[in-house]
Amino acid sequence: MLVLSNLVDGLALAFTAPKLLCAVSGSLIGLVVGLLPGMAPAAMVALLLPVAVALDVPSALFLLAGLCAGVQHARSITEISRPTAGASLLPPGLAGMAMQAAGLGAGLAGCLAVLALALAMGPLANAAAALGPADKLALAVLGLTIAALLSSGSLLKAIAMAVLGLLLRQVATGTYLGSSRFILDMPELAAGVGLVVLALGVFGLSPIITSMVRPEPIHADAGQAVSGRWPSTQDVRQVAPAALRGTAWGLLLGVLPGSGALLASYCARALEGRLKTTPHEGHASPTALQVMAGGQAARQSGTLSSFIPLLTLGIPANAVMALIGGVLALKGGETGPQMITGHPDWVWGLMVSLWMGNLLLVLLHLPLTGLWVRLPAVPARSVLPAVVVLCGIGAYSLGHRAFDLYLVAAFMVLGHVFDRLGCPTAPMLLGFVLGPMMESNLRQALLAAHGDVSTLVARPLSAGALLLAAALVGAAVVLPSLHARRQQAFRDEH
Repeated sequence: MLVLSNLVDGLALAFTAPKLLCAVSGSLIGLVVGLLPGMAPAAMVALLLPVAVALDVPSALFLLAGLCAGVQHARSITEISRPTAGASLLPPGLAGMAMQAAGLGAGLAGCLAVLALALAMGPLANAAAALGPADKLALAVLGLTIAALLSSGSLLKAIAMAVLGLLLRQVATGTYLGSSRFILDMPELAAGVGLVVLALGVFGLSPIITSMVRPEPIHADAGQAVSGRWPSTQDVRQVAPAALRGTAWGLLLGVLPGSGALLASYCARALEGRLKTTPHEGHASPTALQVMAGGQAARQSGTLSSFIPLLTLGIPANAVMALIGGVLALKGGETGPQMITGHPDWVWGLMVSLWMGNLLLVLLHLPLTGLWVRLPAVPARSVLPAVVVLCGIGAYSLGHRAFDLYLVAAFMVLGHVFDRLGCPTAPMLLGFVLGPMMESNLRQALLAAHGDVSTLVARPLSAGALLLAAALVGAAVVLPSLHARRQQAFRDEH
């Protein structure tokens, strides 16, 4: 009865006009803007942060969650319209059918992932409520470690970026003692470095410099690739099992910190490529369609399942979840068990909005594929000026301080330098968002134990999480084959 009551409350919240508008707008913006060149998911969320901060907590949550679903759905179009390894499996003129199959796979995975998410929330929240401060600290350390392991590039650089994020969060006037930390005699830094300022500089503007230095080629013939027919009933029967397998991969691996959704997509594609099916006359290669549907289903369900650690533990799984969690913290909305028990209508309303968003994306994907596929061919120079203006307006609108614009510019340059050096920025953002939670739990654990450091490993869960983090780092250093497999996954997906 409690679940039914929470579901009714969630439906009532999700179907109010402002919340419904936020969910639908987020999905549409994610689909359309996700097709434009150079717009990564984290960059799109960063651009909408000023808008989300101005909204109430559930509206901001619905808007950003719909954006995540929309941008991942757009990948089923961009990856086929461009000459990638997956598109090379398709016969000429049948890419449109593959896009339809991939869109159906992503839509099916999204609906099933939302159902699994709703069923898992309650039990996981109850388990998370029993965790102590030392357990939460150890899980946060484990999460940062896994995020570094699943990041592209050098493991040492990824760990260094996570530590840098933790240090950046220390720039402020101390909450507990009232003393200034690392403000460099700048009164403007007394309130700390803002999440929106950091995100706009590193994820919003930094890709602009990168696209100017390494512009992406424009594929003028992208719109001609969708002249094929729609999937037949036989095609749907072929891709449905692949979509279900991809959904399972996403649900299992999407909760991993770092690039869990990307890893799930890689595993699903690899599995479908190994499953040989017999082609039937007049249709595209079943293996090619299954690879597309399975990969997109895994990515979509992995993106949605990454909400699980954020909503149940308060630990973001990737850069996008870190931005969403940071916005909720700025708005005073707690993540973790407190949100599920204190505001169940928010959580269930989020489930309803995600389900509606996925259904809407499928309905828009099928009849308008010929239109969507032309957006990736838009020159980046047509998009970048608007991004610069939006970032500047968003940064200034929050505090009405010119100093924030200087910080955004500094982080823009810093983000480009990190890109040129091969340093992943997602671990830095995770460390930045997790910093206050880790510091708070560390203080609570030490205060309860009267300063005894051994309390951090006194409980089996905390000791096991820290030991596992150390073992993972040791295995990545000792076994170079793990590093090679990790890099191969990133090359295949990008």
